Amino acid sequence: MSAHETYADHELSFTDATTVVLVEQHDIDAVPSFDDDFDGIVDRLEPTAVADREPFAAHSSPRISSRLPSRGQ
Repeated sequence: MSAHETYADHELSFTDATTVVLVEQHDIDAVPSFDDDFDGIVDRLEPTAVADREPFAAHSSPRISSRLPSRGQ
């Protein structure tokens, strides 16, 4: 079954349905988006709320930093 068919009852676009599948497959915590079509399916972060946060530090998240090469590589 395609992503678009799986989420047809949510009236997602093909692109949004594909994003949801990728979020689920890659264990992504939330989608930064103004698009409220994601609400109730995956967690969504308003980009304006993210912009107000501290700058991202790659080594502050164990999930992300474990996938990054060390500086010596």
